[in-house]
Amino acid sequence: MAKSWRGFALSVLLLAVGGLLGVAATSAVLYKRPFVDRLDSVKRLLGLGGYWDLYKKTGTPFGRASYSWKGVQSPTSPEWTVKPGFDVQLVAQGFTYPVSLAFPNHPGTDPDSPRFYVAELDGRIKYVGNDGQIYLFAEGFKNVPPFPIEKSDELGLVGLTTLSDSDDLVITHAYKNHEAGFVSNRIVRLISEPGGKRLRESKVLLDLKEPSAPSHQIQSVIEGPDGKLYVSVGDGEDYPNSLNLSRFGGKILRMNKDGSPCDDNPFYDEIIAETNPQAPRLYIYALGIRNAFDLAFQPDTGRLYSAENGESTDRLIQVLPGASFGYDGIRESSRLNALFTWGPDPNNVSPVGMVFPNRPILGDGSNTRGYMGLYGDAFRVGPDDYLGKSIVELEFDPKTGLLLTIPALLIQYSGDAKATVLDLAEGPDGLYFTDFFGSAKSTEVDGTGRVWRVVPSKETLGLPSVDDQQLAALEPAQRGQILFHRNCIGCHSLNGSGGHEGPRLDGIAKILESRLAGHHEAAMKQLLKEGVSDDSRRRIEEVLAAKPGKQRVRTWLKHHLEEPRFDNLYGKMPSFAESLSPEYRNDVIAFLMSQ
Repeated sequence: MAKSWRGFALSVLLLAVGGLLGVAATSAVLYKRPFVDRLDSVKRLLGLGGYWDLYKKTGTPFGRASYSWKGVQSPTSPEWTVKPGFDVQLVAQGFTYPVSLAFPNHPGTDPDSPRFYVAELDGRIKYVGNDGQIYLFAEGFKNVPPFPIEKSDELGLVGLTTLSDSDDLVITHAYKNHEAGFVSNRIVRLISEPGGKRLRESKVLLDLKEPSAPSHQIQSVIEGPDGKLYVSVGDGEDYPNSLNLSRFGGKILRMNKDGSPCDDNPFYDEIIAETNPQAPRLYIYALGIRNAFDLAFQPDTGRLYSAENGESTDRLIQVLPGASFGYDGIRESSRLNALFTWGPDPNNVSPVGMVFPNRPILGDGSNTRGYMGLYGDAFRVGPDDYLGKSIVELEFDPKTGLLLTIPALLIQYSGDAKATVLDLAEGPDGLYFTDFFGSAKSTEVDGTGRVWRVVPSKETLGLPSVDDQQLAALEPAQRGQILFHRNCIGCHSLNGSGGHEGPRLDGIAKILESRLAGHHEAAMKQLLKEGVSDDSRRRIEEVLAAKPGKQRVRTWLKHHLEEPRFDNLYGKMPSFAESLSPEYRNDVIAFLMSQ
């Protein structure tokens, strides 16, 4: 334990020294906040919040760890490896560099009504209709030469979002400012004809009018729960921009839908607004960013998170108003305020799209988690040799907003093409993502980009498909496994698969053995003193009378499956007294005892 603390203390000391570099940039804002908020901001600035837990799990407070997972081949799309319990399905193909996708908030019912929109890097917005056909919505939002596929220097149309109060879209793109002689960035509102099938006109909301650069251009745009637009802007490969309140580069911006700055932004200044209503500091929500590809709001908490490509070290951050994330051109500054980091080279992953579903599109409990795409090695044909070309699950503490576990792989590319994951979006029937290169294996990429979706699937759980008659003929151990997955896996996870409504059941027998000889034993005795129903009293007394150890665990599981609320009035688990016979309940218990 002492050795662990010494290692942790040394790591935190190194992080704290780097964190001090960002204090000056945030001090002007921190003093305006209540003490508790200031303390939390300083903890995040120095990288202290919640990292001891990650240190115990990964050996480093920065979250770096070796990854291994028990993926299986997708039965529908064999070029993808999936977490058991899921599958990957092809939705549409024929795109060229599909960057972002977004679903309409007011979908139509006509065959050619937009099902979802796709932004292509070379300046086109297309949509897939309800009939599955691809339609052109708008084009011409790129006037710079296309980049060669050998490089990862994207330049053009990137951000795309749909608005909650209309059929309009908002995009972000780089463009050649011929008057100034350099490439710059714009935020544009695309005003749709009713139904969202055609563009009526485009309106520039904000022209940033400062130099940009490939890969470090303007990136994501999303609408927040407050109805405002949030935009991530790369540093233009000029790192001093990131900490300069007079530049848009290296920032998260917040603005109204008409393009004006929000007057409650952390650096808003009324005097400056009178003379220069589009001054960068009026729009800045957070600073010290290198290249944040995407932004995502957590539905229940309203917390804003971002996936950022760093200087050899990538990071996941929670975006706080007025906070500095300290990027100053030095690799180690990419660790500041990070909830999690990947890297340095060769272990960086290029995090890209990110989403928090509002609904359980991937099964029970999936609406409580986040999902992030890891782009990986842009040059590689075939699988990535680390974590790239994948989607990972992110599980957060609802109280603190910190990560509870290291990101876990959901899917990863395992085919023989350039395919990779880019943007993610919540669809009505799964988790959708764009595949930037698609089936391309060389520089010929025209029309090879694709859109996929991840869906729940019992087929990848590796269980035999049996009817009730066949089930009865199986051995009890195999029967218990199948019954567990039929009845419990939707709410409980086991071996990395399943839902998250109930507790994880890995090692459940040992966990219960400890609890039933400790605090839960005391809790049941207290229930008897306070008074419970006759049925609950009978069940509790039978559990307490059983010999501590495996016998007590089996007794408790027996009563828990019959009447889950016998020792917990607030339990949500259904009773299996009617749906499963005593023999089948015993089979499930035997299976759980083997875990």
